[in-house]
Amino acid sequence: MNQVLDRTLEAIQGYVPSLVAAVGVLVGGWLVALIIAAMVRAIFKRTTLDNKIADWLGGEKAKVEPEKLLARIVFWILMIVVLVGFFQVLGLTSMSEPLNQFLDQVFAFLPSLISAGVLLLLAWMVATGLRFAVRRGLELTKLDERLGDSVRDEEAEEGEAAKAPSLTRTLSETVYWLVFLLFLPAVLDALSLEGLLAPVNSLVDEILAFLPNLLGAALIVAIGWLVARIVRRIVTNLLRAVGADNLSERVGIERVLGRQRLSGVVGLVVYILLLVPVVIAGLNALQLAAVT
Repeated sequence: MNQVLDRTLEAIQGYVPSLVAAVGVLVGGWLVALIIAAMVRAIFKRTTLDNKIADWLGGEKAKVEPEKLLARIVFWILMIVVLVGFFQVLGLTSMSEPLNQFLDQVFAFLPSLISAGVLLLLAWMVATGLRFAVRRGLELTKLDERLGDSVRDEEAEEGEAAKAPSLTRTLSETVYWLVFLLFLPAVLDALSLEGLLAPVNSLVDEILAFLPNLLGAALIVAIGWLVARIVRRIVTNLLRAVGADNLSERVGIERVLGRQRLSGVVGLVVYILLLVPVVIAGLNALQLAAVT
């Protein structure tokens, strides 16, 4: 009996240093992981990239905190490394081997992840630069102000002041996301996501093939709209000059028209009649035969 107790005590005494060392590795590694995760979170937050990613993922409504998510990922990767060391110090290779294999896969994937990150950063820089250039260029042309004045002129007869949508913002944002779409196949290729790469490549090819039709349709509609607006003003002013509005008051038509005047109504009809073939021509340029 004494021999059994002596052997047990000797085994425990021989195991205690390993256990103490393993606990030291676990506690020390946990503290180091906490410190590194906190540093990553602080650095990432100072770059303001967290705010941009949060906007992409849903903004304030989604309450996304990318810096906290990244810090947690770094913390748990480091903790897996610590657990591997903990089990190896204890001699529990059967526990450390699966974790080692997982870490090997993670570190083998890191170069691809870094490449994809670099491509995304490059895409963001190019997209931001082009968005600024497009917005600045359109602001210099005062496109929104001119469109706003046009809409207000057309609605003035009804006593309304319509606010035109910001075409400058729309076009600049379109260019911004189009750049990301063009970079997406390269990002997926860097991540070796072949299953997603083929359909995305096909989508990008279709979009690029459709862009000339879209630009042509936009040009046709813009020119047609401008011509229709000019003709409308000419017709309206001409009818006012010849006294069409006074004639409508004499025959009592103004009671039917309400706030509208006969010259304005006729000008609007001419405007619509000119816009209809313009829209059809735009749809033809888009090659949307079913809609046309």
